[in-house]
Amino acid sequence: MFDVITVGSALKDVYLRSSKFNIVKAKTVHGKAILMDFGTKIDIDHIVVETGGGGTNTAVGFSRLGLKTAFFGKVGDDFDGKHILDVLRKEKVDTSLVKKSKNHITGYSTIMESPSGERTILVYRGANNFISKSDLKLNKFKTRWVYISPLANKSVSMIRHIIKHAKDNNIYVALNPSKGLISLGLHNIHGILRHVDILIMNREEASLLTKISYKKDKAIFKRLIGYTNAIIVMTEGKNGTIVCDHTHTHKSNSPGVRVINTVGAGDAFGCGFVTGIIEESDIHHAIRLGTINAISVIQKLSAKEGLLRKRDLERHRRLWNKIKIKKIKIKKIKL
Repeated sequence: MFDVITVGSALKDVYLRSSKFNIVKAKTVHGKAILMDFGTKIDIDHIVVETGGGGTNTAVGFSRLGLKTAFFGKVGDDFDGKHILDVLRKEKVDTSLVKKSKNHITGYSTIMESPSGERTILVYRGANNFISKSDLKLNKFKTRWVYISPLANKSVSMIRHIIKHAKDNNIYVALNPSKGLISLGLHNIHGILRHVDILIMNREEASLLTKISYKKDKAIFKRLIGYTNAIIVMTEGKNGTIVCDHTHTHKSNSPGVRVINTVGAGDAFGCGFVTGIIEESDIHHAIRLGTINAISVIQKLSAKEGLLRKRDLERHRRLWNKIKIKKIKIKKIKL
């Protein structure tokens, strides 16, 4: 019996940092872009090759925090797939549920970072996009919790099968939905959300799912309460986190630190938060554990390097105490 099985992507990550990656104003979603001269060679100042993907990041995070963990996902039958599995085993993550594809190579991402920490990610999802029902070994999903991180394209359809199995076997579910799942809309994923115990999104994702303005967090929570009984977690990066338990909202700050890299911060918060709930059944404990895990990750160059081990927590006590949480009662929503 596992404490948690994580479901999601597995990638080979290559981090490229260069002072030649110039950030300019542009008519893009975020108003900025990386400018590179066409047809030239660009010097890279620093390179790191790691493993990534939400599924493996959270698996390592849970394992380091002391939980018996397995990972379910898909890799290619190739060198990179073998490397990812070797890293997971070294981190004491069970890989017996992983499917190896003969037809698709392991997913790959290149993270281009400026010296200021701003980045653009190029992703080839590879085998991650082709998880099918036949790949699932649900009879081996013997666990207390399932943590579902973002899946894309054809693999999104697996979420319904996994959640039905969880419901039928009294397994708790934490869901960090992908934009592909979010794009289906609240009405179409109502059946999924009804059986989720913890729902984790950032503010932008919550706004897209509810079709409510990014700034109106109270309205976002009211809409979501009508579709799920889950603890609803909305992360806000450097602005902290808001958690709704249907009777109260719990708003926290995030102590300021030097940011090296933001890749994997959401995964670090998610596995830390869920571990806190598993350990203490206490939202404030969970918020603090998730926050310090994310803070540790953003001070390192890759997504896994900063993930905390259980023995590391005491030396973060001062930072833990800097996380202030405001609890506010909300009116019961009748729908």
